[in-house]
Amino acid sequence: MPPSRNDLHACALHEAGHAVFCSAVPSYALHRVELHEPDAAGFVAGSTHCFIRSDANPWDVALICLAGPAAEWGYAGCCYVDSDDFHNARRALSRTGVRHQIAWDAATTFVLEERDRVEAVARALIRRRRLDGAAVLAIIQAAARGWQSPPFPPRPAPSSACIAWAGRGHSVGAA
Repeated sequence: MPPSRNDLHACALHEAGHAVFCSAVPSYALHRVELHEPDAAGFVAGSTHCFIRSDANPWDVALICLAGPAAEWGYAGCCYVDSDDFHNARRALSRTGVRHQIAWDAATTFVLEERDRVEAVARALIRRRRLDGAAVLAIIQAAARGWQSPPFPPRPAPSSACIAWAGRGHSVGAA
């Protein structure tokens, strides 16, 4: 089954959220971002590859992990909670004493403030399926100068089972 247009956009926005945050933090170096071919069930996945310095701030590590799901949530109204992104964010935050909800709110604020750049990277990712770090930076710089391609269609209504912080009682999105 081919992926739906919304699935592609949600996945591209997810990876673009990671990529734009990675590009904004000096202790990171974005290597590439890509969308993978759908699996037999039509599930679309992607990946963002960045180099993180060993002395990177755990708060920043948590936010790069959460920027992807936050961008996906901002478009689709929900995202997959049982993912490596959430696990890695929790692990990084365990060294800071910061609550997960605070980090989620910060990641969501970042991707909303950077929405034009996140959407521009996502659109390019859908067209090309793979972008290197230099291409992402060029897209971000062009978006910052006011270049915009047509926006994504309006966000669909969220499903009744949007994400919740597993075992934490924090809900994100509509319930």
